[in-house]
Amino acid sequence: EDPAWSPVVDVKYVQVDTDQPKTTTKGLVVIHRLAYREGEEIVMGRFLLPVRRGLYEVIVIAGDGGGMGRGSSEPTADEQLVPDPEELSIPIGIATSPSSTGSIATATTATSTINTRPTANEKKMPSVRTFDMDSPEYDEQFPNHCLSRVRRAIHWLIHKSSMTVSELPRDMPPAGTEIDLSHLRCRIIPPTRFVYCPNPYNPESNKYRFCRATLGGTDGVEMMVVSAWYTERDIGKGFKPLRKVAMHAARVIHQSQQLFHIRIETKEVNLQSKNDRKWLVMPGAKRNSGKDAVITVVNCNDAQGTRKQNTIGFIRESKTGQVYLVYFADTIAMDKETVMREIMDTLSSIRVPSLISKRVQRKLAWHATPVPMES
Repeated sequence: EDPAWSPVVDVKYVQVDTDQPKTTTKGLVVIHRLAYREGEEIVMGRFLLPVRRGLYEVIVIAGDGGGMGRGSSEPTADEQLVPDPEELSIPIGIATSPSSTGSIATATTATSTINTRPTANEKKMPSVRTFDMDSPEYDEQFPNHCLSRVRRAIHWLIHKSSMTVSELPRDMPPAGTEIDLSHLRCRIIPPTRFVYCPNPYNPESNKYRFCRATLGGTDGVEMMVVSAWYTERDIGKGFKPLRKVAMHAARVIHQSQQLFHIRIETKEVNLQSKNDRKWLVMPGAKRNSGKDAVITVVNCNDAQGTRKQNTIGFIRESKTGQVYLVYFADTIAMDKETVMREIMDTLSSIRVPSLISKRVQRKLAWHATPVPMES
């Protein structure tokens, strides 16, 4: 075990051409290992590009079977079970095998075998650690290794595919900015790095979606949805009625997504106001007294039997009885404490317009306006 080893191979910003003369925009390339063990190595490359209506993402996956890293050789039937280090150009444990799985990508090259045995004139390379061999300088020496193929596909996409950005990303508000959700009649402060992603196909939707790029827990993008659950009448105060609504809403939401074997766990929390912010309470009510909320952790299975998990927080506005919800998608591999904290912080930040002074309304920094469809 090497304490300095990391599954992350490359993280870098790149410049992408736009349809405006002499103008580029910034994208992010992340390459990391999904598997790295004897008999299997899988590398994933992600290209992330913010655009006007959200995030454009290309994922490239390539895998090799047999050894670990670049340079090792899988023996054939007439060879010894474990190759002799003296017969390899690089030490065992740092190399690819000749057998390769296909690549899942926008653009990849065909896979083929490579010969790691040195010729008479070749000189043995010194022993190096895996991350040294991950350097791009070895890509040409091992062109069929999964890492080399992923890098080559990402390079083609950025530099040779004629890709241009026609709709540059909008200016985003700084962290901590209060965002107006007009269809929900409330304002929130989303967690760090969550960006509002409008739905141009349904601009009147009351479901406000926020996204952020991530390297762990999900497949590249975390999603949060802020919405409201409408009831025929005020459910009343306290945990019990709110828990009943939360259980019912969580089940209906997941059934509508064609998910099965729905199991719901609930957690009751008393949220405290932060920074003396006004709560979802009637004017004149006691300040900083806390607010009841219910968080549901929903485990379920999709039609293929794959286990899924989503986490939803619910809170009731005292003035109108409106129930607001904050939905975190695909939380099964995410840090549970972080998910809980960010849901509670988002619920804590909700304010309704009637409780916000006109002076604060005039200073509102950002408005989540829907993006209309182009004709």
